[in-house]
Amino acid sequence: MVSSINNSTKNNQKYGTPKLDALPAAYSYVSLPDISDRHFWDSLPSDYKRERLTLSEKAMSASWPEILMSDYLRFSKDGNRVLFEEKFFTRRRMLTQLVMGECIENKGRFLPKIIDGLYLILGETTWCLPAHNSYIRDTKQYTYPDTSRPVVDLFAAETAAILAVAEKLLRPILKDISSFISSTIDSALYERVLSPYLHFHFWWKGNGLEPMCNWTPWITQNILLTAFTRPNDKWCKSKLSSDDMIHTGETGTADAVDDTCSDNCEIGVDFTLHAKVSKEQLSNRYIASPQLAALLCDENGLADPPDWSHRHLLPTQEELSEIYASAVSSVHHFLKEYAEDGCCDEGAQYYSHAGLCLFGCLSLLKDISGIFPKISEGSTSFSEKNYSKTSDGSLSSSEYEHEFSKDKAKIQNIATYIMKVHVGDNYYVNFADCSPHAGRRGAREYLFGELVSEPGMMDFAAMDYQRETWSERLQENEENLWYHVLNAKCHEKMMKRKTDSYTSSLSGDETSLAASSFIARSPAAVSKNSDTFCTGDAWFPSTGLMVTRDSHFVLAVKAGDNADSHNHNDVGSFILYKNNKPFIIDLGVGSYTKKTFSKDRYDIWTMQSQYHNLPSFYDADGRLLMEHDGAEFRATDVSCHMDESRSQLSMELQAAYPGLDGTFTRSVSLRKNSANVNYLSSCADISDGPVNTLTAGVSATDTPASTLTANVSDIDTPVIINDYYNGKLKLIENIICYEKPEIIEHTKDSSHIIRIGDTGTLLAEGFSTVRIEDLPITDARLGETWKHSCYRIQLTASEKTVMIGLM
Repeated sequence: MVSSINNSTKNNQKYGTPKLDALPAAYSYVSLPDISDRHFWDSLPSDYKRERLTLSEKAMSASWPEILMSDYLRFSKDGNRVLFEEKFFTRRRMLTQLVMGECIENKGRFLPKIIDGLYLILGETTWCLPAHNSYIRDTKQYTYPDTSRPVVDLFAAETAAILAVAEKLLRPILKDISSFISSTIDSALYERVLSPYLHFHFWWKGNGLEPMCNWTPWITQNILLTAFTRPNDKWCKSKLSSDDMIHTGETGTADAVDDTCSDNCEIGVDFTLHAKVSKEQLSNRYIASPQLAALLCDENGLADPPDWSHRHLLPTQEELSEIYASAVSSVHHFLKEYAEDGCCDEGAQYYSHAGLCLFGCLSLLKDISGIFPKISEGSTSFSEKNYSKTSDGSLSSSEYEHEFSKDKAKIQNIATYIMKVHVGDNYYVNFADCSPHAGRRGAREYLFGELVSEPGMMDFAAMDYQRETWSERLQENEENLWYHVLNAKCHEKMMKRKTDSYTSSLSGDETSLAASSFIARSPAAVSKNSDTFCTGDAWFPSTGLMVTRDSHFVLAVKAGDNADSHNHNDVGSFILYKNNKPFIIDLGVGSYTKKTFSKDRYDIWTMQSQYHNLPSFYDADGRLLMEHDGAEFRATDVSCHMDESRSQLSMELQAAYPGLDGTFTRSVSLRKNSANVNYLSSCADISDGPVNTLTAGVSATDTPASTLTANVSDIDTPVIINDYYNGKLKLIENIICYEKPEIIEHTKDSSHIIRIGDTGTLLAEGFSTVRIEDLPITDARLGETWKHSCYRIQLTASEKTVMIGLM
């Protein structure tokens, strides 16, 4: 591992990692209202304080989880992540809720349990998850943690930020209990996170040689919170090793003592009171304990030995400058990898850890410096002379934009991406590992909108926040303490914000998002009877994602390739919502295990193309051909068209299936505001007739003839999937739905009508057989969204051209 560290150092030198010799003159610390700021905490709305205290009291009554090494080792033994992680995150959530309660109440009621929590977390062997315990990206995890070389992963950094913010908020009262509490936290933060960050180049920091992901802004945000919340009255660092301890020679005299941090000792010794006794002689080596006690004890009977200095590790000014510059560099690396259209290729759920953590970085950098200083490759210093000051002496906000000005449009698109993939209520377009329940919107989205001057984004966040339950508003399951402080700061603003003016403006062609060239200029879909807040159509060329909508439907279709972060093999798949209800779905991902991020990832059924809304192919011997993972397995000849009446995405998918023997083309379209949105309810001869529910393959010739005379192709369906395949393999279309499908008696010419619960109807043409498979939802993570079984409809093609209509 030594060679790895040396190579990292050489890479940093080779690629000119920017450094600052000193922080800007306008430098300050992360702005947090500590417990002594009673104006802030006491002025919070009474209902907000009541609900917060309810969560704090819930944490107060709970027991701290016991974490054993055997819990940590479960991952290496059987791949189980849940057992350890549930205990790990429960501790942090409890601490966060207790700290918020103490800041609000300020009575000391929660303090004893808070201190228990602080020391429990400080006593953990490692803050890195077992699934992340490696030093080089995508390499095998070490079974046991190496405490001499702490790994700074997502949750080591987040743990540090939680402890740092907790200590900062409670510092005024912790120091009255014992200064050792804060200094113990400071030293642990330095040893476990800040020192490793400064001395080893973790891959997520960026080097221009590999793609970044949500790890970069997520960890960088928490590094900034950790470093720039440390005490600001005195900067020092005393690193003690075996060589720093007092040593005596043959003469019995002591070597010099490092007392650099004597001011940070809980008990300071005034040697002027002991003129006849040298500092070196105040030692158990030379003086008996009663005499030492008489010389050293304070009024409380405490004695601090001068020959063993109190250790309090804090980052120096030089190290803070390096952390600051490295954070700016990492943000640049992240932005460089991000597409101009702002699409999060990991999906809407990961926007909270990618886009919103980018906001965290930008917000904190602004908070710390007042600007983003311009750093160019090879730069070694920062000069304030190029920046103008406002009348109050602070650097102008226009200069804050200077460092990232070239990415301004991209950052705005990243911010507003989450609006473009919103379906309605708490549903979002989801591909890959993303869940359709991607989280509710709140303070960070609101502040991100404020940061990029997008009032529509602020409205979007406020509207969602106003609809939420108290549990959702207060993010009961969120462990990051800083997010809860932001929530307290923004709660009243979001609750009082009027969004009617923006919602009404969406009825026209120009919206507040019109600056984005990736949104079609089509009317937004806002139903008169719905509180759904949504934008117009969106096209993301970076991932080949089209999102289109009308007053009833939200259709999402994905082209792109199978190399996205958190990828599933889903090129060409689509998702459909009707009246904000899941109609044709993407299942998402189950609970993470050792296999999830290994070479065996695509053995997991939810990752495979056959469990997405895609065809599978079979040869004469029944061997299955599915899509494969990798950038080369992709859609080609992609064409997207969107206007006020119709949207369509077309593509060639032969390259997505390794060895496919012929052309396979797909087009998916939405005819907007069609009158035919509920076909079955208007057809008495079907809806009043018998329903044949099938659970096995049934040939069309085995099904009684229907009284219908029309072909499916004659019915004007709002959503149409047209597929053409000219090879010789058997093609079976897979359609995944949430509500139970029931086959209505088929029409003539290989056409079928399938009722899907109470949501809608599927009409299929060009298929000989229909089979419906029950997909039991037994995984806990999948069960958070899908409360009962899902279903796979399999349609065996009898023609080269097949059509599926949805209404």
